[in-house]
Amino acid sequence: MARPTFSINDEDLDELDDLIFEKKVEGDLPRDATRSEVLRELALDWIESQGGEVQGNTSAESATAN
Repeated sequence: MARPTFSINDEDLDELDDLIFEKKVEGDLPRDATRSEVLRELALDWIESQGGEVQGNTSAESATAN
């Protein structure tokens, strides 16, 4: 399994973390969801929305499960 990396400025990362925290509090994300899981799920959702196929995904689904 590949481990892609990217850079993001500190302010945007803080905003992302705040949004993830809010979604956990609201119950839209499991309390143990990690930033990586959320980003992976967003990427996989985008791939599927563009007509691609996602195969072999095992842990990203847990990021948005209720």
